[in-house]
Amino acid sequence: MSAERNPRSGEAPQEGSAPAATPVCAAGGQKPEDTVSRLVQRKRDGQRLTAADMQLLLRSAASGETADAPLAALLMAMHLQGLDIEETCALARALAAAGPCHAWSGAGGRPVAGIQATGGVGDKTALIVVPLAACFDVLVPMVLSREEGGGVLEKLESIPGFRTCLSREQFEEIALGRGCAMAATSMEPPAAARRLGSLRQQTETMETVPLRAAFLLSGMLSAGLDALVVNLKAEAGSGAEMASAEGAEELVQVSAGLGIRSEAVLTDMSQPLGRTIGHALEVGEALQVLQGDGPTDLTNVSVEMAARMVALARRTQVVSPMSATTKLEELRLQCLRILADGAAWRRFVAMAEAQGAEALALREPERLPRAVLAQNIYARHSGYVQVCDAGQLGVAAARLGARGKCAGEEADPAAGIVLTRKRGQFTGAGEPLCVLHANDPECLRAAAELAQQAFVLGPEPPAEAPLVRGVVSTEQRFSGSK
Repeated sequence: MSAERNPRSGEAPQEGSAPAATPVCAAGGQKPEDTVSRLVQRKRDGQRLTAADMQLLLRSAASGETADAPLAALLMAMHLQGLDIEETCALARALAAAGPCHAWSGAGGRPVAGIQATGGVGDKTALIVVPLAACFDVLVPMVLSREEGGGVLEKLESIPGFRTCLSREQFEEIALGRGCAMAATSMEPPAAARRLGSLRQQTETMETVPLRAAFLLSGMLSAGLDALVVNLKAEAGSGAEMASAEGAEELVQVSAGLGIRSEAVLTDMSQPLGRTIGHALEVGEALQVLQGDGPTDLTNVSVEMAARMVALARRTQVVSPMSATTKLEELRLQCLRILADGAAWRRFVAMAEAQGAEALALREPERLPRAVLAQNIYARHSGYVQVCDAGQLGVAAARLGARGKCAGEEADPAAGIVLTRKRGQFTGAGEPLCVLHANDPECLRAAAELAQQAFVLGPEPPAEAPLVRGVVSTEQRFSGSK
């Protein structure tokens, strides 16, 4: 990791930034919770917190002497008053410095890049992007968590034998040897981060943009990344799309402040990506794409993400003028060729087998978990699909057991939905719109009407919605739909 990205280093205040108040330090027998309470008061008064303040926050969170109440109050104050870019960077550095970091001394000069999956109905792009980017001699170690992993861990766990929890040494050995690895590691997050993460859930500040950016990017600092691509999703034209764009702006600015080249790609999530929803079904579809086959929308988004990751990673190296000016479109074409010849699939298989996956399940996807029950959802009249509602289908998939039927219950890896029609396609009356898969007949009954209501048909085909709504990078601002 370069010196400028050492999580234990700080930065001088940016020119023109608001002055910070004198940092609060515990002294004279003062209780830690008293100092945190003073931070709360300052933040409520609109003052900016310093790097020393953020370090104090982490020390207080790690201390058993500090009650939850002042820590929760400070999170709420950050939510209400916000954090500027410098504050968010300071919090990310403090979080990263509190725990262990991956070192890639054996990378042999390869740049280290990552993708952050923020979830979405039917989103399995990380399973494709990671091995695809690794084919360009980019090291792609994806450290996963259930809280911020977009469901990737659960998808991988549906592959028989696949080990998703590795020691730090195992993770680094596989990443260096295969070019990529996808797992949680046995390196425990620091106690302070775990406690603050729990309090974020209790205070409902998980979606607070600066807090989410700080926690996310602290993990990227710990992973030793040079470049990062983040996929943010929202329904086209919705308020959530604007919120995602604003969040992308902040995420990229904070990333730049931490010395990580990054881009945030905003994609449409008004309908599911690809044709499958559910862990094992999505793995099977991802394996199809990795072999040059599969839905066009899933392939195109995966190629876009991989091409941008490679382009960003290469900019971190000293390269020849020809390599430095490689255009994004050329990288997209290279990605398509790699998918067509199966190189990305072979890379994924090599990584998965190194992590214990059964070879036959990867070569014969029908060996992945399969539900014993299936039910077609038929069109009640003919027409073009105007709406294929991702949110509604996600709820239906959850009822099938794809996310656990109730809080705390494990998901059924075989449950899910296969779409036979998507937006813009014509269907006749009585033709199937989708197929529900479950192992419990009650789950099928609970999900059937929800899935039916997810489709709206009309006499004319709808206007085509672009998949990529915009891109924010460290070198350009939000570009708009394309």
